[in-house]
Amino acid sequence: MPGIDDFLCHEPQGGSSFWAPAARPIKAYLCPSDGTGQDNGLWPIFGDPNERGNWSYSNYGANFQVFGNPAAGDVANQANYPNMHTSLKLNTIQDGTSNTIFFAEKFRRCSPGGAAYASLWGHGGWNVPYMSEFAYGKPDGSAGYSANSGITGVVGPNSKFQVIPQNSLACNPMMTQQIHTSILLAGMGDGSVRGVNSGVSGPTWWAAVTPNVGDVLGSDW
Repeated sequence: MPGIDDFLCHEPQGGSSFWAPAARPIKAYLCPSDGTGQDNGLWPIFGDPNERGNWSYSNYGANFQVFGNPAAGDVANQANYPNMHTSLKLNTIQDGTSNTIFFAEKFRRCSPGGAAYASLWGHGGWNVPYMSEFAYGKPDGSAGYSANSGITGVVGPNSKFQVIPQNSLACNPMMTQQIHTSILLAGMGDGSVRGVNSGVSGPTWWAAVTPNVGDVLGSDW
């Protein structure tokens, strides 16, 4: 619709009702094996009686090491900062696109200790645990970032995906989670999809997450 370019805008639906783009469920973003959240989303965006739809989930998180700007530092990665976004291009990924994870599965909803967080495809950077992303921290894996987040990001070998039951209170919204038995589905930079075995080591996982560190994938990959 001309003049509407904001995922939180009010798209008229007739009468006084409206529907924000971020409240539109996108079937391709949802894994049918995940039962942590309903297909119709989390909760209303504005709390307005005239709005339709809810914040919509995504089961596929983006790798911050690829799509963010981890080298900019924690403070620089604040909401709406231009340097929060990547300057990488496919031909500048030194470790190779076939060796670098771009997207990985995660639960729609995480409730660590009973709190409520979610992976929402249309959420902005003002509250990172609600974004569909993972590996939020330094590119050397030494520390996670906490800017715009009530939970610190997880990087390095300890960032390997969680193998936990759905709706577990141990779920960390800053990490990815295995949805399917024995494997986690990952979208690689070359466009392929890989089933990463749950037995993969933390160092191998992190080597696959980082695009330009020069680390080598282990034999367990």
